Amino acid sequence: SKLGINAPWKIYDGLNSVTDADKTEHKDETYYNAHVQVSACLKGTTTAIDPATLTANAGTYTLTYAYQGVSRSIDITVEEKALSNHSTFPSELNFGTHDISYEDQSYDGLDQGKVAQGKIDLTDTRGTNDEGEGFTLQAQCSALNDVTNSDHSLDCSISFDTSNLKNSAGYPIHSAGKTVDLKAGDKNETQLIKADAGKSGGETTMDMNHFKLNIPAASHKSKGVYKGTITWTLSNAPK
Repeated sequence: SKLGINAPWKIYDGLNSVTDADKTEHKDETYYNAHVQVSACLKGTTTAIDPATLTANAGTYTLTYAYQGVSRSIDITVEEKALSNHSTFPSELNFGTHDISYEDQSYDGLDQGKVAQGKIDLTDTRGTNDEGEGFTLQAQCSALNDVTNSDHSLDCSISFDTSNLKNSAGYPIHSAGKTVDLKAGDKNETQLIKADAGKSGGETTMDMNHFKLNIPAASHKSKGVYKGTITWTLSNAPK
């Protein structure tokens, strides 16, 4: 069985009952205290721990009950209940050097010289039964300013496609749609995915690809080198 760190725990929680020589079944804690011996150790070792503090630290423990010469052991895993983020994002997005154009233009992004891509990878083990407590992932693109003249900014957006949204437990995960478009300099965050409380457990993954810089024909353009930042924000509850 599995428990969270510091989860409520009593040393006889792993015991259903005991039957004495007269075939009388006992289930009460008072009887256990008088007749049942309890010990615990880190699984695979002889390192003893106090059974009463079993949930104090993460690990897998072997709990042994001994009664009238008979012993029974069970393994209990204590794990940290958490929302873990193993996502990968482009380390950089380089859209190259281009002539000024007065037509709509889209330029593909490269990451360290390779086609830019990323992957959302979130694991939620929170909740009594690992059902999760919900989360939201959002993104925001700063203004793209000329590195030599911060008064000049590029009227543009950065977009990317999403695909293969999955949750290992089969929970429904809400997404922004196939294509996400981040307006440069927009003060508002764009929601990428959201999971409801009680429906976010397990691993949630989603691919990101086809990163593009989009510049409208009518936008003002000045010669320069423009840089900005995309901020990815994970909240440990739905918004």
